[in-house]
Amino acid sequence: MEFLFRGVLKKENLDEPNKWIYGGIYPVPKKKGCFSYIITRNSAYYHQFKKEEVYTVTVGEYTGENDKEYTYIFSDDIVETETGARYLVHKKGALYYLVPVNGDDNVALLLTDVNGAKVKVIGNRFDNKDLIERRISL
Repeated sequence: MEFLFRGVLKKENLDEPNKWIYGGIYPVPKKKGCFSYIITRNSAYYHQFKKEEVYTVTVGEYTGENDKEYTYIFSDDIVETETGARYLVHKKGALYYLVPVNGDDNVALLLTDVNGAKVKVIGNRFDNKDLIERRISL
């Protein structure tokens, strides 16, 4: 499995749209507050790395699964099944769960129990709050 993380780049103006950064994670001392770092490679100089400051709450890890269009599935993504049911991908411990966010289903599923080829990533909980139709507790 590939170890890959993403997070929303820190912004000066909160009205700007979110810009997602992908790469490795860099541990930050607790006193740093609400920011973490994603490490990216310089595209011009592959051996050079860059530390990008991101909002800690938005940091998500690649689950090791891809959807039916081969899109990477990250924690905090919202996926939709062929039947229209929507789920939030949530990590607890070492496991990834699919937590229902619409309809009448109240049962969380393990991501490994659902074939990734049968779901589609339709957004995430930070950019697409409108896709979550009910209150969820994680």
